[in-house]
Amino acid sequence: MFGAEEKKEVNEVLETGILMRYGFDGPRNGMWKSKELEQAICSRFGTQYAQLTSSGTGALTTAMVSLGVGVGTKLLCLLLLLWQVLKPF
Repeated sequence: MFGAEEKKEVNEVLETGILMRYGFDGPRNGMWKSKELEQAICSRFGTQYAQLTSSGTGALTTAMVSLGVGVGTKLLCLLLLLWQVLKPF
């Protein structure tokens, strides 16, 4: 399912012991896999910004906040959408 290159990238992160996106600048030894991926996404799609998230809910929350959606904003949603995603910000 995963090739040698993917396993190598994951193992590099696991060997640092730092699984957080932010902080731990010293122990990280200059390894910023998340930032590198965000920059690659920006280059690929010609965008100025990219933000990795850890879940679909996090992605939807980030998108809605960046669009200015907040309490009182009316949204049209699919019937099957999980209500937790639409929690007030």
